[in-house]
Amino acid sequence: MAGRNMLNIALDYIDEHIEWKPNEIILGVSKQTGFNSKFYKNCFDAVLDESLFLYIKMRKIFFICRKIKENPTYPLNHLALDVGYSAESAMSRDFRHIVDFTPKQVLKENKSAPDNRINLTVTRTESVSEMEEIILNKEALREEFIEIPDEFIDIQNEFGFSMDTCSMIAELAERLGMPLYQFASSCFDQMVSFQSDNDYIRPEIEKCIDLELTSEAELKAICEFFDCKYYEVDRRMVWFYRDRTGKECLDNND
Repeated sequence: MAGRNMLNIALDYIDEHIEWKPNEIILGVSKQTGFNSKFYKNCFDAVLDESLFLYIKMRKIFFICRKIKENPTYPLNHLALDVGYSAESAMSRDFRHIVDFTPKQVLKENKSAPDNRINLTVTRTESVSEMEEIILNKEALREEFIEIPDEFIDIQNEFGFSMDTCSMIAELAERLGMPLYQFASSCFDQMVSFQSDNDYIRPEIEKCIDLELTSEAELKAICEFFDCKYYEVDRRMVWFYRDRTGKECLDNND
């Protein structure tokens, strides 16, 4: 894979696994390359001026439109399951929210989504940060996707950590030379102790402050809009949500 950079590898991986759910794709990219999801989200924002989560949603819609036109008789409810949605209604909701038309309109009205595939030509500039430079120039990764280890499932069930959190805990445990389960247990104990402090601020509230949201209700509405978790929301998703719904104006007038 000489000459290919980590971001292009991530972009290829997204397209190759577009039938997965966005969080599964992000986890897969992280496991393939060794960089955690936060690292990639930050770099998509800083280098590509994109929201990683929204980019994946847009890529998914583009491929769905193409599949509908290639096979117009294929049932939409089957297609929805094929591309990682729980039901056709969930797929249609994403279409309405993001591109303002439905899958049925792809055929009836010849609607289509733009091909938003990003193509990178990597050049070194003085303004590229150290973090971005690592991503843009690091080469090579394993070809096959690494399956989610049973240990991840065990600690997720035991402690309630997300798969992304399990991945980060596993990476740190390996670097520190500690058994994964023991380290995860210590992390859980520390989390409980920290959250019991009187000055503890829930991460949802911190996310609202960081993104300058009007309220926790707005965060919840954004999560429902994108069908995502609160920690997956980034500033560009907030801008997109407000632009599509006009909710910021409504909130400011209350």
